[in-house]
Amino acid sequence: MAATTSSSSVTDLQQLCGGWTTLLNRFYDDPKVMVMNTRVGLYLSSHPVLALSVLMFGAMAALPVGLFLTFALVTIIMTAVGFVFFEGRCNHVKSSLI
Repeated sequence: MAATTSSSSVTDLQQLCGGWTTLLNRFYDDPKVMVMNTRVGLYLSSHPVLALSVLMFGAMAALPVGLFLTFALVTIIMTAVGFVFFEGRCNHVKSSLI
């Protein structure tokens, strides 16, 4: 029973690896994606640990930028809503005083 499960897992892993290989080969051969044919792309292809490091650095650098832009957008929206709300409230109070 354990041998059947183990061979099934190995077969599933081989199928997954074959699917990824097919997908990557299509990615490399696509004429629209010229990054992999450059010197940097070829170098990163031959050095996967460095490519993973570059990918992780890019993702970690984008995270604070995304958080800052989200904070800025929410602040601008809240400021605009508050301005409209208080301007309308001031005009309402001013008109009731007259």
